[in-house]
Amino acid sequence: MISLGPQGNRIYFGYGTNRIMQIVDRDKLIHGPNEPTAENLLYPEVGRLVMTPFNGAHTTFPMPKMPIAEFAKDAVGAERDIVMIVDEQVTGARSRGRWLGSST
Repeated sequence: MISLGPQGNRIYFGYGTNRIMQIVDRDKLIHGPNEPTAENLLYPEVGRLVMTPFNGAHTTFPMPKMPIAEFAKDAVGAERDIVMIVDEQVTGARSRGRWLGSST
């Protein structure tokens, strides 16, 4: 898990091979309901990426406010919150790949 701290208010989780990448609201996770019901466990979630059966989110690395050159002159979208996912591929030999996704 990687946290952006109180100011960033996001925590990024990678749940391993054949799993998910999850983004949660840090404040809701800390101050939300304590009972482990299905609804309460999903309460802080703000994003989820279900990985393929052959890949998983071994490590998630948030890259907030990344400048996007193609949109530099646009009124909206010049910066994006990006997350890099380093996966583990399940085949004969384990190898790592990288995925980039926009979390905005």
